Amino acid sequence: MTTIVTAWNQIASDTMLVDVDTPFRLRAGPGAGKTHWLVMHIKNVVERSSRLTGASRVACISYTNVAAEEIVERLGSAADRVEVSTIHSFLYRNVVKPYLRLLKNDEGAPLVNYALVDGHDEHRPSYPCIKEWLEGIDQKRMLAKGMKGALKNVQWHLEKRRWIRGEGGGHWQWRLPPMTKRFPPLNAKVEQGVSRYKIPYWKRGIIDHDDVLYFAHRILEEHPELLAFLSSRFPYLFVDEFQDTNPVQTDLVKWLADNGTVVGVVGDPEQAIFGFQGAKREDFEAFSLPAHEDYEIDGNRRSTNRIIALLNYVRQDGLKQQGHRPVEGERVRALVGTMAAITMRVRQFVEQDAPIAVLARKNPRVNYLRRHINSAQATDPWEQMEDCDPDRRRFLEQWVRGVELARGAQYPLAIAEAVKGIRVRDGKLRDPLKYKGQVTILDRQGIALSILEMSLTHYDELVKKPLLYTYEKLGEVLQHEIEGLSLKKAVSGQFRQLAEQMLLGTLAESVTLGEEARLARTIHKAKATEFPNVVVHFESQEQLARVIEPDKVPGVEEEQEERRIAYVGLSRARDRLFVSIENLDDKQETLLVDLGVEVIRCNEPG
Repeated sequence: MTTIVTAWNQIASDTMLVDVDTPFRLRAGPGAGKTHWLVMHIKNVVERSSRLTGASRVACISYTNVAAEEIVERLGSAADRVEVSTIHSFLYRNVVKPYLRLLKNDEGAPLVNYALVDGHDEHRPSYPCIKEWLEGIDQKRMLAKGMKGALKNVQWHLEKRRWIRGEGGGHWQWRLPPMTKRFPPLNAKVEQGVSRYKIPYWKRGIIDHDDVLYFAHRILEEHPELLAFLSSRFPYLFVDEFQDTNPVQTDLVKWLADNGTVVGVVGDPEQAIFGFQGAKREDFEAFSLPAHEDYEIDGNRRSTNRIIALLNYVRQDGLKQQGHRPVEGERVRALVGTMAAITMRVRQFVEQDAPIAVLARKNPRVNYLRRHINSAQATDPWEQMEDCDPDRRRFLEQWVRGVELARGAQYPLAIAEAVKGIRVRDGKLRDPLKYKGQVTILDRQGIALSILEMSLTHYDELVKKPLLYTYEKLGEVLQHEIEGLSLKKAVSGQFRQLAEQMLLGTLAESVTLGEEARLARTIHKAKATEFPNVVVHFESQEQLARVIEPDKVPGVEEEQEERRIAYVGLSRARDRLFVSIENLDDKQETLLVDLGVEVIRCNEPG
């Protein structure tokens, strides 16, 4: 692991920079108040800058939509001069949407049917597109019933692949990021043809988040004259969570800086946990612009001193945080036993009805923790539905995601998610929705509002009933929304059998939310949040070892990222922090006690 030595200028979260036209890099650990500082700095720029005109704005890039909304709210009236968004939204709105027509394929035709492009989303392999692609590369045999396992492996590859450029500005390839867990390789002919996989999507005007980065980079590299215009439109660019950027985003930031944009990046290398998406923490550590300044906030306004002491022990880059709350706090506790036993015990230390966030490394474990049972569910219910009916799965998953977001009062996101499940092609609704006429985005929003309203009104009843009951209720609602609109009936077949057996509550517990309000979630989805009480669950003693013996973690990036993921989970706690694990040996117990952690072995309830 390479460490870059930097002379950081110490500032506080309320330090005002006098010079707003000097590029900077700010390092700040968890709970340091960096969002507060960034908002204050943007207000300062809006107030003092002589470079802003009536036609220009400050650009602020945040990692999530929720974080962007928080920044807008904190900016108050200054928000009128600032464009706050995720990097994907910023590039789609300012580069991809207006200039996608400039990209051509080898025959000189448009690379994408840009007239049909209407937004971007997560990539989800579509059976019709997979079928068209496999037929186009003479691999139709992969669709045969006897090839189900091989096709599953292909779908896994298609979900995980990203646009990655060769070192030194080489060719673009659509491949697995370096840190992705390896599944069996694709056969030679499929691998050779994988570069053509996106063509059926682009022909339909379907692009995903990763495509947005790829297209934006190509557009600006092939047409650099656009950079001067973009830089004049945004004379200031501030990027939060820069440690989770990837090389494509880093290039875009530096190109704008070269064209006159004042750039400031904010981040923390010890919270870089998205390597599996191609992010490189080294881009923050090696970030450099002419005459830029380096600042550091070493305070922690979030956690108690005892929690901060553990965080400083786990952290390996030399930054030692100083607590700003005059609170020593309770001892960190390690709870050993089943989740059912731990759940009973943790309530003895927390006020009645106080929220307790439970964080884990992976989604299957989170789903298990939500149900508080002694063994994880063997299969993902959404995968079962995918096997039965991919179209119904897409519609229902987006609807359930919208319902869960609405229950967390995230209404704009809830509607947006539900609308994604109401898919159209050439203006016509796709399965499982049936309608002969054309539909507009307003029609789709109206449908989404109706099904969400019904779901929220009857939620407590619906989650206890089989999915088929709710599916039929949705059909009744849709019939009254638009004359001639219906939901494909589940008269027989695999989907009906599954819907008769599966509770809606099971699906609600298992759905993944990009920015959710649930208290049980993955550590990645807890990023940029905090809770008064946190339980970080470790599945194995190997995982726990990265916390209690951080200096022994191998220097390879995959291992160091796992340590950082654990660090991020621990750092979400304000008042009480619990570590949970099913088994603990004597050596690890001794190490925990030496760190001041109270070890409690939990008995089974009842």
